[in-house]
Amino acid sequence: MKIKKNHQRKRFKHSVNRKRLNKTRSSTGKINCDIVKEFWKDDKTSVQNFNAMGISSDPNKSIPVPSSKQKRIKVMVDGTFAKEGENTIQTQKVNAVIETMELEVSKERSKRLRLPKSYINKLNYFLDKYKFDYDSMFKDFKNYDQWSAKQCRQRIKKYMTIQEQFANYLLSRNLTIEEVNNWKEYISDD
Repeated sequence: MKIKKNHQRKRFKHSVNRKRLNKTRSSTGKINCDIVKEFWKDDKTSVQNFNAMGISSDPNKSIPVPSSKQKRIKVMVDGTFAKEGENTIQTQKVNAVIETMELEVSKERSKRLRLPKSYINKLNYFLDKYKFDYDSMFKDFKNYDQWSAKQCRQRIKKYMTIQEQFANYLLSRNLTIEEVNNWKEYISDD
């Protein structure tokens, strides 16, 4: 008996947008870094671009993981032992791309951490009612998120480090930071 083969008929998919499909296939991807985007050349490949900029395209190749076998072979050939603190990674010359990246990284950025209003309202309520008595905050009926005493403490400490938001609390209650610091703390890890 002969085996019957089933061949599926090829069908053209009209629902596919061919123009968009070709764009996504041919694109190199979106470059988020402005510095790299500025120095990027479209006529070169991505590996060539990275090498020209002095950036590693593959960190596994640029900084290989040293194997003990390679170390033993090197010692056998050279007859000398490398020191522990000796840096074996060769540094490439720094070019304009790396310099601008280092400058951007070294700039000090302002802290943008802000707590949500719901957190602030709850923390204000806790501070007004209990000051720094975290065990009482933990047992309060408004603690519907079920924060533990230590979580309450962490969130209040974090709130106090955000000067813009905590200053509003102090102004609205006519308090100074010294008065708040003199409040008795009932639980402490310090």
